[in-house]
Amino acid sequence: MNRPLKALAGALIAFGIVGFAAAQDAGPAAGSPPVTAVAKPHKNFLAISHELLEKMNFSDAQKAQLTDLWKKTTADVKALRQEAKTATDKAALKEKRKALQKTFRESLKTILTPAQQVQLKGLMQEHRLKQLQKGAAGTAPAHP
Repeated sequence: MNRPLKALAGALIAFGIVGFAAAQDAGPAAGSPPVTAVAKPHKNFLAISHELLEKMNFSDAQKAQLTDLWKKTTADVKALRQEAKTATDKAALKEKRKALQKTFRESLKTILTPAQQVQLKGLMQEHRLKQLQKGAAGTAPAHP
């Protein structure tokens, strides 16, 4: 290869490297958290529970009990959301939400057979694992 071609090839490589480096993001400012993918809003516990419960089989009596539990819990969640619009004590809201979830879980346990409880626990573990894997891939995990 003659000298002018070597110089031209060297210049093209140098411009390519400089152009590539200039196109790179400087990254987060010092002290700020790293930028990650935009998180999708997480599903609430009712939506997650509904998804998991749809994968299971229930007797007619259980279906009726689940429907009643669902209606009551949905109404409670709506009331809590209304309260959240004007509430100033976020810690108290968080405690109410936790209490609502606990009541839902305890009521659900009274409806499910021991075998169904084990099945649901397995489905919940699978769901959490999927969410952790999504989180490792750069997206924020859903809150179970």
